[in-house]
Amino acid sequence: MSTDIAFAVGIFYIFKNHINPQARLFLLTLAVVDDLISILVIAIFFTQDINTIYLIIAICVMLILIVANKVFHIENIPYYIFSGLILWYLINCSNVHPTISGILLAICIPAKAYNGKKSVLEILQEKLSPFTNFIVIPLFAFVNSGVSLDITTNLGASERLYFGILFGLAFGKPLGITLFTYVFSKLKLVSRPKGLDFYSVFLVSLIAGIGFTMSIFMCELTFSYDFELINLCKFAILSACILSVALTSVFIFVNEFLKSRRHNFRFAQK
Repeated sequence: MSTDIAFAVGIFYIFKNHINPQARLFLLTLAVVDDLISILVIAIFFTQDINTIYLIIAICVMLILIVANKVFHIENIPYYIFSGLILWYLINCSNVHPTISGILLAICIPAKAYNGKKSVLEILQEKLSPFTNFIVIPLFAFVNSGVSLDITTNLGASERLYFGILFGLAFGKPLGITLFTYVFSKLKLVSRPKGLDFYSVFLVSLIAGIGFTMSIFMCELTFSYDFELINLCKFAILSACILSVALTSVFIFVNEFLKSRRHNFRFAQK
């Protein structure tokens, strides 16, 4: 579950000359929604012994932030940062996984500019992007992606777990994304960007098989009691990333090869 935005977009740019440019917007939207759902799953299913008092106080803080934004149009950045720290502390004390506090805070921060040209959300995004892109994400990847395939790692002990993750990310996810998009487009429940064909959607869905950071994080939460299973999960996720890139390359190569053959055939007919 979840698509690693940084790595997926990086792979997209490697293939950008072979994929419809409109697919980039689709990939970004997909990755963001995917991450939000992952965090909600973590908050709901990886939480035990909820402290309702702290949770109620956290909800009250969130309501105050919403009122400050929507009613009083407060655009003071330190106010939202300080309130966000309080929100994180309260949610952490409530025993709900604190990653959910990031989503809740983002909902409360003004996304519309009331007085200036840029909203608070845009300003924070610009200021925090270098910090998150060059420090937080690499540090998170460095800390969480270590795979030690030593003699104590028995890959045959949990074959179903390994292949379940591998096939789920590399095959199940692209199939689900493509079918979901196709069916909902036909039912007129969603609309594709103009000029975006289903083949491009399929290529993006293959790239979405790159789970990496959030997928590893969820595995660590799931198997926190067993280092060997965590190690096996990491290996499966990394294998799925490599397989997803390989499959994308193969489909692009085959498609361009067939296009070239058709072009030569038409030229020969003329």
